[in-house]
Amino acid sequence: MKQQLFFSLSLFLTLVISCTKERSISTPNPTALTKTIDTRLASSTALDLLFSGTLDHAQRITQQQGNNLRVLTPLKKTGHDKLYRYKITEMNNSGVIVKKGYIVSLTEIAAQDSLFTIPIVGESISYYSVKNQSSRTDKEKKTAKIIPRSKGKTFSLNNQVREIVNTLIPCTQQDQFCIDWYWIWFDQTTGQVVEEFFLYTICYDLCTGNYNGAGGTVPEINCEALAGNLQGGPVSISQGFGNISENQSTRTKLYSWIFYKQTQNLWFFVSHETGVHKKSPNGVWKWLSLTHTSISRNGFVIGGVINCILNSAIPEVGIFHAGMKLAYTIDASAICTGSPISFASSHLSQSPIWHVDYNPE
Repeated sequence: MKQQLFFSLSLFLTLVISCTKERSISTPNPTALTKTIDTRLASSTALDLLFSGTLDHAQRITQQQGNNLRVLTPLKKTGHDKLYRYKITEMNNSGVIVKKGYIVSLTEIAAQDSLFTIPIVGESISYYSVKNQSSRTDKEKKTAKIIPRSKGKTFSLNNQVREIVNTLIPCTQQDQFCIDWYWIWFDQTTGQVVEEFFLYTICYDLCTGNYNGAGGTVPEINCEALAGNLQGGPVSISQGFGNISENQSTRTKLYSWIFYKQTQNLWFFVSHETGVHKKSPNGVWKWLSLTHTSISRNGFVIGGVINCILNSAIPEVGIFHAGMKLAYTIDASAICTGSPISFASSHLSQSPIWHVDYNPE
């Protein structure tokens, strides 16, 4: 049985029908791309459908500005898309997400482009790098929108799927509804639509939960890539040095070094040690002691929680040289597709060997 559709007030009813300004429209290709979803997505919005698909973590771009990191992850293209879709996240240096949103573009965002110039507008879309697709001037089409249409009716990205199809299709039937996706240009002064650029059509099945045809991908999270964000390996890199106190017979210094680093350099663990030197009667400084003080983590953890559990800290102190050996466990956890991911690995790291007169400055 054909389903009745709710008539949804469009965001674009501001268009003045009597206006004489020319409007250019390109129409859908009659060969529709096909995709299927199950009833759990019936409460999703049109925006969710637009951004359903597989995140391409291999093409992820990360950029840091001050204490914040932005991560831009594209969705894999189907080969038929005329649209580049991205999810963007901004985190502080504690790994807490402070902003996240969606980006669409008619041109690909490259690694040399500045991610921090792109506005992040939460659950709305940022439109970026609009390619000139008509003879209209840039001034006339500064404002862009994407709209879904189904059976000639226009909806907004905030409409739920159940509003587009009216009621859920009983799963004793095999029925589909199709959405035509359009890129719309507005005159920035009047708000009038001056051009509609057709992107593609995707047909959705609310019953099967499977998909066929050339277009679209089922919503998917790459759990393997997520786990990779939480993995790294032992290293030994000097990072910091400073004077704490000094008198005629003793001096105390701070030594810090990176002992474990994430594979893609997103985050790392730092060990902090306190060294004490004693001056001999002939005026020569010698090592007296080296004590482990603390561990800190720098950088940005994406998609999970990572902790370092110290098992032992063993100083190795000679007359003129000293170092620290750490035994520790890296404990990582995340939630992917509703299921927990967790793993722990034990490691041993040896610090750089510091001379008693070591001073990198």
